[in-house]
Amino acid sequence: MYNLARIKRKLRKFDEAEQLYKESLEIEEQQATKSNTNIGRRLAELAILYQQRGAMNSGIPYVQRLYPLADIFKGSERKTVAAIFYFYSQELDKQKVADEAEKFSRKSSAMGFDPSEVKK
Repeated sequence: MYNLARIKRKLRKFDEAEQLYKESLEIEEQQATKSNTNIGRRLAELAILYQQRGAMNSGIPYVQRLYPLADIFKGSERKTVAAIFYFYSQELDKQKVADEAEKFSRKSSAMGFDPSEVKK
C-alpha cells in the first residue's frame, strides 16, 4: 500500500496517494510492535505530498509528528527529512508562526541541511 502511494504521488495523483498513505500510516500505528521508522516514512511522505499539492497547512500536523522521530533516519532519508523541516520552516515563517518555524529550522540545520544547496 505504501509503495503504491509513492507511485501515485510521483504520478501526481495526490488524492489517491493521500488516502493510501493515511491507510498505511493507520496500519503501522496499529501494529503490536510499532516501527517508528515506518511511521516516520509515512509522515514524511504525507508532508511531501501536501507540499507538492500546495497545501502545506495540511502537512504541518504530520511534520510536527515527524519531529520526535527525525533522528532515527540515516543517509538519503535523513536528507529528505531535513529538507522537509527546512521547507516547512520557511512556510511557517511566512505565516508568522515564529516559534514553530525556528524549531523546524534548527532541526533542519542539526540534521545537516544546507539551504545553499536548494535549487532556485
